Amino acid sequence: MIGIMKKVLYFAVCIAALFSCNKADRTGIAESANSGIQATAVDFEGFAPTRTAVSTAGTFAWAEGDVIGVVPADDRTMQTNFEIVDLGSNPKSALFDGGAWQLKEGKSYLAYFPYRGRYLTSSGKVEFSFAGQQQIGNDNADNIGAYDYMYASAVSTADGCATFAFRHLVSLVKLTVPAPKAASYSRLSISSSVSDGFASKATLNLADGNLAASASAASIELGLEDVSLSADGDLVAYVMVLPTSKLDGQILKAVLTDTEGSTYEFVATSAAKTMEAGKAYSIGFARESVFEDDFSWLAPFIAAYNSANANPIGDTVGDKNINANAPNAYTTAPFNTTEFAEAFAAHGYTDLNPGAKLIYPQDQYLKFSRTGGYNTALQLSLANYVTGTMDLVVMFDYAMMVQGSGTVDSGPIVVMIDGDGKFANGTKRSSQFTSAQKTGEFLWNSASDTITGASANTKLIFINGRVSNAVGTYNWSVSGAGRFFLDNIKIVEK
Repeated sequence: MIGIMKKVLYFAVCIAALFSCNKADRTGIAESANSGIQATAVDFEGFAPTRTAVSTAGTFAWAEGDVIGVVPADDRTMQTNFEIVDLGSNPKSALFDGGAWQLKEGKSYLAYFPYRGRYLTSSGKVEFSFAGQQQIGNDNADNIGAYDYMYASAVSTADGCATFAFRHLVSLVKLTVPAPKAASYSRLSISSSVSDGFASKATLNLADGNLAASASAASIELGLEDVSLSADGDLVAYVMVLPTSKLDGQILKAVLTDTEGSTYEFVATSAAKTMEAGKAYSIGFARESVFEDDFSWLAPFIAAYNSANANPIGDTVGDKNINANAPNAYTTAPFNTTEFAEAFAAHGYTDLNPGAKLIYPQDQYLKFSRTGGYNTALQLSLANYVTGTMDLVVMFDYAMMVQGSGTVDSGPIVVMIDGDGKFANGTKRSSQFTSAQKTGEFLWNSASDTITGASANTKLIFINGRVSNAVGTYNWSVSGAGRFFLDNIKIVEK
């Protein structure tokens, strides 16, 4: 996470008597062109682009045309605006001109960005919108500044100067979406199942700096201009949103539209979080799921087992317990029933070495094989999940069993293709996935690989690489210990 980097921006102001006040109000105030306003701001916490003319490396900068609104905190004097007149060579500092404004000693002022041209006092409200966001070029945050709503308060000093410490009222979200094909793209829409997940309009209360939704929707749109992507490229886009807890735990969806009007749907690869003001978030997307299994279908069988047995089914990996209960699915009720066999097969699963009886249920995941040269593998048929020919991304979590001595069982874990398709390496055998587990350590590892040319004829085999010689040729009795756990299998269209 990029730390908070304070940027100081200096405003030079021509001072004169503009406020509607009597001569006594101005007694002792220095009407000097050297008086002015100092404003501070901070980067978003996260990967950060932050403000107006900003690079994706996180550089803070003001831009030509930026205007702030300044309002005396007296509930009667109207706001005025301060506008950039000179950026200079350092975009971290800028010359703002407020015209004939006079700051009064000891008086309080409020400021906000960007300026809205209407009559306002400090008891007023400012209307902002999150609609109409537009990005020009891929991975370009130049245009987000218009939606970087900020607020500050200050008290003027004896010399007519004031310090405004601006704070961001919004959250910045970086979106990464894989290009479905080489094309130019015109629009990206992000949605949730929550009808009011995104604010479309918001109202800033000048008195306290609170920005609250005044209109909401289930989605937010970003227009795209001059965005052309290659078939293996990613769209990197930026949107500003109103901070919210309503998206927490939500799996967001995305729709990308090309300039020909074709649309492509995607799903987030992880759940969204509560979004806080002044913070930046990254959300990655993949094509809609072709297949997804978190093994929650085991739950009723586990509940039935636990109700009939004093020692419940364990969570070896989560509890880091080599002695966690892992009954044999072939010999233990209710797993040795027709109902379990049908549920297993309904997902497209086959045990490739069923005679050895080497599948062991855990708390909503599965364990495979045992020591002494007894091994098996899980085969997943895509017959019910794929139509035509598709390019896929295969993702799953795995862990290796740990022996009493602390030795981690040998891997690697690989995925084999039986039928149509090849992995990114041009073969039927995936990359080798080697566990990061150290001696005596349990942890889940995440693995993924891409497949081209998959079809309904494709079968995926999750197996210990020591067991597999080639597709259809397996050494089930290879010596040593190669026990492994599988969870969260997910296949999406590339």
